[in-house]
Amino acid sequence: MRICLDKDGNRMDYITCDRDFHNINCLTVIANESYASFVSELQKQIKEVLYDRPTEVGEDFFYKKEVAYKLPDGTYEKHELTLHEAVAIYDYCTSNNYVDRAGHITEKYREDTASGKLAKLPEQLEPYSEFIHKHLQGVFDKKQFDDMVGNANQPKVEDKGLNDNFKKDDFRKLWSMINHKYVYHVDYDSNLLIEKAIEAICKNDFYVTKLQYTRTIGGQTDKMKQEDVKNGTSFVEESTNRFIAEYPAETNTKYDLIGQIAKETRLTRKTVALILNGITIDKFHLYAMNPEDFIKKATKAINDVKAKLIVDNIVYQQTNEVYTDGIFEDNLEKDYKLAIPTNKHISDYIFKGSQLDSKIEEDFVRELEKAEEVEVYAKLPTRYQIPTPVGNYSPDWAICFKRDAKNIKHIYFIAETKGSVEASDLRPVEQAKISCAKKLFSQISNEEICYHEVNSFKSMMDILEAKAS
Repeated sequence: MRICLDKDGNRMDYITCDRDFHNINCLTVIANESYASFVSELQKQIKEVLYDRPTEVGEDFFYKKEVAYKLPDGTYEKHELTLHEAVAIYDYCTSNNYVDRAGHITEKYREDTASGKLAKLPEQLEPYSEFIHKHLQGVFDKKQFDDMVGNANQPKVEDKGLNDNFKKDDFRKLWSMINHKYVYHVDYDSNLLIEKAIEAICKNDFYVTKLQYTRTIGGQTDKMKQEDVKNGTSFVEESTNRFIAEYPAETNTKYDLIGQIAKETRLTRKTVALILNGITIDKFHLYAMNPEDFIKKATKAINDVKAKLIVDNIVYQQTNEVYTDGIFEDNLEKDYKLAIPTNKHISDYIFKGSQLDSKIEEDFVRELEKAEEVEVYAKLPTRYQIPTPVGNYSPDWAICFKRDAKNIKHIYFIAETKGSVEASDLRPVEQAKISCAKKLFSQISNEEICYHEVNSFKSMMDILEAKAS
């Protein structure tokens, strides 16, 4: 874009216009997309002129990128990602809505990164998880590459792997009891599922939000600083107006209603069709009001019903496969500021962020370390998973208590730390995962081992004392 010309062909620059320069040379653009998307795209184009850093993620984004992984002997080695691995990572990004069709990092990825709730990578890529996410985050945050290069002036601590606590007899016995892999099968009445799903969608509190359109007016700052371009703050939002779309919503987008719900609920198209065919006309008309919201909420309603049905009917069967000791050995060198020194854990440090994702878990570690009753404990890695029909589940802790501890009957404890342990505070799907885990651990439990969800060290001790009485 160029500076304006007047009717005589004179360029309207600072010398000609003086203080009116910005008013005269103001270009107004009416975008047919959201303000945020428009501004983001425009600033992306500006950054492409200023920086060489990639800003789009495609199938070739990770091709030949270098990552580090740990060998069985404890040493680290670099690995160059293959084209097959690069495509698998891109599929992971798109299937979890972390990258949009244009290759841009989505707001969902930023939110999941900030909250520590990123979806798990495929098992074969999990060892490279830290480096893969650093490359993704580097698309919008250049600082992510700083610690990939390394800063020698920053205090570091090397996690030396498993210590002597891991070799203690009680922990070895506990690990041998829970390191098996399992498969499950569920037999429930499909007609009952259809009936309950129809009831859930037909409830009064099932609603769909009308499509809304927001008009946002904003502009680029008069003086564009390099730092503003880096931070994405070179545009200022000035005002917004919200409009409700007419019913039914006008859209050219075609939706596979049955197919999409079938995919998200893992049901057959026939079952989904029977559910939709059974709901009332007024509820089905909500689909025309906002197709995407209808699909989302119908899917949730069906999954919640499904979650409640499977718990009573799931049966686990042990396979010949086991999780090896190497599942614990996946920590790269960490920043010392994120390390909590330990005496009773199976490694010398537990790291905030990569292992502990909440204040509750940090407090739990400190209480475990102080407790005289605790002999040894382990933070179970996320790769240790229990399969359930509503998604894999990973318990948090494996704990061994001293055999002579007072008021403790179960010397082995598998714990899930939650902000709330009230079932009413958990989503039905999360309730179902925990309930499935309870059923599995009840199969392998005896007088020594116990599984329970807790929200503090005190609540765990209360449970143990209650079971001992």
